[in-house]
Amino acid sequence: ASAQSASAQLESGHENIKLLTLDVEKSGAAAAAQRLKIDDLSLRSPFDAKVISKNGEVGSTISAGSAVFRLVNPKTYWVKLYIDERQSRKVKVAQSATITLRSYPNQTFEAHVARIGSESDRVTEERIVYLAFKQLPAELYLGEQAEAYIHITDSLGDKR
Repeated sequence: ASAQSASAQLESGHENIKLLTLDVEKSGAAAAAQRLKIDDLSLRSPFDAKVISKNGEVGSTISAGSAVFRLVNPKTYWVKLYIDERQSRKVKVAQSATITLRSYPNQTFEAHVARIGSESDRVTEERIVYLAFKQLPAELYLGEQAEAYIHITDSLGDKR
């Protein structure tokens, strides 16, 4: 009788272990589902970004597709330059340039032509040229005014 009782207790213990194992698996699946839900509700930038503006607060409801933050990649700051379209044919991508910022009036920054707009403004008769910094200043502000010079070599080989 003692052996039968011990055998029954052993079998009951094995069944309890099976049930507990199932409970652990179920808890693991629930935890994984919660991690997925947290990941789905978390905001992450696709690049190392600087936050320019915040359009929502913690706990506020944001509509799907609405921007919560306005981000900028500090590695891709450009200076947008307007040039007379009569001079635009002299400007080529990768030409060197210098930039002076209003916040750094006595300092020039090396740059190059990164991109040239393909359309002229019909009113101002200007084209847009984008200059990229070779090395960004320590502090740079969006919308800051700048003065820039594109280094152009004329037909005689003189740099202007």
